[in-house]
Amino acid sequence: MAYNTIELGAFSVRTDAEAHFYILCLPPRLREALTEFYRSGLPERRRSEFHSFPIRSLNALLPLAAPDVLTTGSRVAAADDVPWLYSQHPVDVTLIRDLIGIWLRGLSGDEALKECALAELNSSRLRWEYEPVDLTRRELGGGGTALPEHRLYRLLPDLCGRLIRTRDEPFVGGGGRPWSFLETQTGGQGAELVSWPPCVEPDGAFSYLITITLHGIPFSPVPRLHVRTGVRRWVTEVDKGGTIFTRGRAASVYLVSESPWPGTNADTRRMARHRIRYSSATAKYGWLPVDRIDLLPTASLIENEIDAALLSEQPEAFLLGLNDLRVRAAIAYSNVMGKHEVGAGLMSADRAPMLRWVGEALSEVVERVPVCTRSRSSKPANLPVAARVPKRTEKLEAAAIRAAHARRSADDDAARRRRMLGEMLGEQPFVARICHQEQKTLDSAVDSFRSLLGLAPCEPVNGVWRWRCEEIAIVLQATRAGDLVRALEVGAVHLESGEFRAALRRRRKETAHAALVGGRKPDIVLVEIERTFKVRWSDPKFAVRLGFADAGVVSQFVQTPASKSLEKNMSHRVEKSWLDSFRQFGLARVPEHTASGVPEDLQYLAVWMAKRQRHGPTRRSVQKPVAVRLRPGGGAAAVEGWNSDARRWVPYRKFLLWLATGVSEEMVEDHLEEIGVVQDEADLDSARAIRRRETTAFLRSMLYNLRNTPTLLLSHAQNMRDSWTWLNHEALALDKIWLDDGDAVPIDLWGCGLRHVRVRDSARDETPQWHGSGEQEGIPAGVWRVGGDPSGRVFYSSSDRPHTAKNATVTARKEGTRVNQKEKVVRDTGVTAFNPNLLEIVVAACQAGAKPDQPQEWADCVHQLRFAPDLDAPLKIPYPLHMAKLAVEYVLPADDAD
Repeated sequence: MAYNTIELGAFSVRTDAEAHFYILCLPPRLREALTEFYRSGLPERRRSEFHSFPIRSLNALLPLAAPDVLTTGSRVAAADDVPWLYSQHPVDVTLIRDLIGIWLRGLSGDEALKECALAELNSSRLRWEYEPVDLTRRELGGGGTALPEHRLYRLLPDLCGRLIRTRDEPFVGGGGRPWSFLETQTGGQGAELVSWPPCVEPDGAFSYLITITLHGIPFSPVPRLHVRTGVRRWVTEVDKGGTIFTRGRAASVYLVSESPWPGTNADTRRMARHRIRYSSATAKYGWLPVDRIDLLPTASLIENEIDAALLSEQPEAFLLGLNDLRVRAAIAYSNVMGKHEVGAGLMSADRAPMLRWVGEALSEVVERVPVCTRSRSSKPANLPVAARVPKRTEKLEAAAIRAAHARRSADDDAARRRRMLGEMLGEQPFVARICHQEQKTLDSAVDSFRSLLGLAPCEPVNGVWRWRCEEIAIVLQATRAGDLVRALEVGAVHLESGEFRAALRRRRKETAHAALVGGRKPDIVLVEIERTFKVRWSDPKFAVRLGFADAGVVSQFVQTPASKSLEKNMSHRVEKSWLDSFRQFGLARVPEHTASGVPEDLQYLAVWMAKRQRHGPTRRSVQKPVAVRLRPGGGAAAVEGWNSDARRWVPYRKFLLWLATGVSEEMVEDHLEEIGVVQDEADLDSARAIRRRETTAFLRSMLYNLRNTPTLLLSHAQNMRDSWTWLNHEALALDKIWLDDGDAVPIDLWGCGLRHVRVRDSARDETPQWHGSGEQEGIPAGVWRVGGDPSGRVFYSSSDRPHTAKNATVTARKEGTRVNQKEKVVRDTGVTAFNPNLLEIVVAACQAGAKPDQPQEWADCVHQLRFAPDLDAPLKIPYPLHMAKLAVEYVLPADDAD
């Protein structure tokens, strides 16, 4: 079915929308007393770092203690006169005061200061004040983009969540069952609702999920609410060890009290979210202390403590309420826990009616945004084409035609790779090495290597295969991985930084030495490594990568077949690992656009911010901008990286090696949103200002190098906007660019060949869900003009189905049964839904000139960059940004001692 329009899961606020709330603020003296007491419980060396108290742990108690509270304000603990609580009617102040007292007594600190804080709490005047709120209140950024009032980012979604929650007419799913929803905690801005009680089927347990977030749209004076629908799968089974398995990560637990507080409205019963984590010290699961779940028996109608260890052993009993606690506890499933019988995601046949139901519930506040219309789009010129099979061809003959076409395509690709290797290495042979553990991995790796390079079978001599091709000589070495891939020698319970760094340093040196043993060092190496390690931080992968980089070798890894599923797809995984190795070495094909109004000699420039935190692979922090240049038809020099030390472009493989060996640790501000504590804002602002200056200096020197060449600059909003603030909606303006401390300037001042496109993906729900308009809610690919866009510069890109979703059906439903085209009754509960996310393409800066650029042509060009000739599935982001993002794998900060 052909689609010319798509519908978005997005709504705009009605111009006459207004709501009335009751707000409650924390008195300044009480806030100061709480902060002083909290700081007294910290080590003296750290007290100066914190200027607030952990209000998030206090807010975590509200859903089960005061469910009538609609939402909480942000930065309450750091500023005066900021509303803390919002409600649609006053909530008993005594309840709020008692809740603060219970939370306060649970904190540790100076007892005298605790008594002072309690006295201040008892004497403070807590009162609700009536306040009407304009839900459309906003300012406009430099380019005319709506900037909603800050509190609306949390208040408006939560209000919409309450309207959905209290709607009289329930949502009816595909099985005909009516569903009601409960509000939950999100831990950030936006609202979340979960259908409750859950759907428990033989395949497993799940609930419908609705999330609501508020966003600005580039150059539009009207913000939008994005409503995302999905499923939340619940854990009902345990592993062989008799408990759930989370690989050391925290698991979210949703609690629902079966008894509401006396005096509250029954229709505001809510879910609370807390977390459990496995402790190697106690060998069992426990609650995260920061969530303060230990206070619930005192602060809510949950009369007894919930045993986290017992919950991890009996998840289904707690989910179904088969206990005497009068509370249900549901553990949210994550992929690290193994397979779940319920498929992920919702099909568009479920999403479309749910969005209509949501729209009806919110009709007094919002309205559906206009549909998006199709723009002209096409595929890259060098994208492989499918075999041409004449109509009415017999099945066996058609299969033979497709097989012959696939062989010719594989032979062409292999010949191209050999030619590129010859261009890159000249008279030198290309040497690859396999560091293996299992014989079957070695066999599969050798077969895949031969296939990708079109090499004939030959016998190895002392573990070495040799081929002499017309384009280049090729050598393949095989060695045992041995001790290189054993776990790092670190403690099992507590990780000391010195112990870890010493272990990393030893393995790095051992790997660099091993790379130089056995004749000529390899150009690329494929290393077989375990999937997981018993002690999480003992994974040697990054030490091995650094060691090979020290020897001038790029590396890639493949998991050892420790399970039947890994063994079953061994050949596929090995092939992908070799292709990744070739990509790192520079064997990449750049998509060749077919947009008519775009220069033929256009080159692509992608910038990406590499971010490593102190809990990262090397336990070192750094933020470093990286840039990659791609030139279609550039052969061996098609992909290059910007060496900012030398201020020149270098081949991609040398760029990766420079990143691995030339990046030192730098201080990165720690984010303490985990507990809602604010650090010294002056220090953070200073660090951010330095980073912004460094980023713009990086961009200036790089762009100056390209002034005389037609260049499309690609940036990623969510990745770069903290450091390059020009990408934020407050600053972004049409046909300008900002690269210094002054004002933004017209982009043609940086050369007549420069254009800038900013993309934004679905992270944080910043692009909406969607489906095709028509009798069937399909998922068509293409470029779409955004309805209601006054600038004509904003487009959405949707992709084709990947190979793994080729059999996805439009009419599938998550619950109930249906009759398929073969007249068979089928159930789709276990089917994983195919939900491609939209990519927002903002043609931010064009060239005017004698023949002005057409934004549609540039949007089509960026859309084509999602389809790379060497990849069998569309990319989430354009290929140049994809290459820049992958380069971050080599950003492994270490100091000189390391």
